[in-house]
Amino acid sequence: MPTPKKIQAVAEMKELFENSSSLFVTDYQGLNVSDMTALRTSLREK
Repeated sequence: MPTPKKIQAVAEMKELFENSSSLFVTDYQGLNVSDMTALRTSLREK
């Protein structure tokens, strides 16, 4: 059964997705935390 916290989280994600012009879903393996952070920063800049 959905909890109020999960319902709120899904509603927030739905709003973010509806207001975004694009969405990327990825699965990167083998990157350490600093490399992953650098990748995220680079993607946000573009």
